[in-house]
Amino acid sequence: MHFYQLSDDRGTVDIPVHSFVNEHVRTAAVCLGVAYGSRHDPETAGGLAHMLEHVLMSSPSGEVTGVAEQVERLGGEANAQTGIDTMLFTAHVQEKYLEEVLDALVGAVLRPQWDKEYVEQERGAVRQELTAMRADPSETVQDAFLAQIFAGHPLGRPVGGTLLEVGGMTSEDIVTVHHSLFLEAPLVLTIVAPRLPATLSTGDRPLRTRPAETHPLKPLTPQAPTDVQWPEDFTWVCLGSRAAPAGHPDVASFQVLSTLLGDSPSSLLYQRLRRDRSLAYMFQSWHRGYGESGAWRTMIGIDPGNGSAAVDTVLTVLEQLAEAGPEPERLKAAVRKATTSLLQESEAPLDLAKLVSSRTLAAHGSWSLNAETEALNDVSVHDIRRAAALILDSPQVVVRPEASG
Repeated sequence: MHFYQLSDDRGTVDIPVHSFVNEHVRTAAVCLGVAYGSRHDPETAGGLAHMLEHVLMSSPSGEVTGVAEQVERLGGEANAQTGIDTMLFTAHVQEKYLEEVLDALVGAVLRPQWDKEYVEQERGAVRQELTAMRADPSETVQDAFLAQIFAGHPLGRPVGGTLLEVGGMTSEDIVTVHHSLFLEAPLVLTIVAPRLPATLSTGDRPLRTRPAETHPLKPLTPQAPTDVQWPEDFTWVCLGSRAAPAGHPDVASFQVLSTLLGDSPSSLLYQRLRRDRSLAYMFQSWHRGYGESGAWRTMIGIDPGNGSAAVDTVLTVLEQLAEAGPEPERLKAAVRKATTSLLQESEAPLDLAKLVSSRTLAAHGSWSLNAETEALNDVSVHDIRRAAALILDSPQVVVRPEASG
């Protein structure tokens, strides 16, 4: 196995590398994945992981203000994203800059230069980001949905934290979490390029792991759709429930269920919501797997007066799927579409790098593209019936904006 080794006066870190050599591309994509996300933040410091992401990408590095600018000056692009379970740090550049950018990205994330001035600058940027998200109901409804199905659990905390939490963080808080939690988390590096970096080493070293998550989930009480209070404005609604956790064999079933109820013309919801009843134009479904559990939801943009009918339509489709499953040809079409989407993602260098890092961390190092495509193609009518029935066990409906009064 290949490793990237970072050594300095603070010690040595060996990062396992997943490399994909493609001689037909002329760019290099790098993704450093860290198994630290919003769920791992201290209980009194929500949003700290997101704040840390901003600081690591922007703090001084050499002659420029940060690794993001350094990569931009080389003609590439760099970015980062914080999720519930993981953080991803990425760069995409011309192949000739691979070693330089790889060293810069890993160094910035694992051996940053701390600067209080940049912490304050990024605090302002994070506040603006949170304010913008709070003004967008399509964003707030998803946070509210996760908060409802994972109430009182770390999975239900908003990734970005709150304005109050961000305002109360200190530079010392960020440095402490970086040293004591972030640097102790499992790491994985994915490289997609026309060649392997010359700086990689090989060996047989144990991969870093972490203990299994131990936060119990409280039982989820079914919510009656008639309890929903609808506002007199255009509304975003999330309908769904808990689903399969990351790495569970049923993940593929929920992914195909998302396609069956997605926004493509071949989906059941497209037929029922848009074509037959003209109840909604914008809708989508997804599944996300986390440590102890997962989430499945469909999100719909609804005009005033259409809310109850749209929710009833989704529930009816789920009930029909739970009872009889999809028609065989419709299931085949959904499986083909889900598989094609995964393969398309794997054929774009940067998307592939992010896919491999995130999936590898979720599966604790044992993920492959072939295994996931095979799992999708093995999904049966019975699997879809079971997935739909699980959603119907404790369905939840969340609406934003909320009704006034």
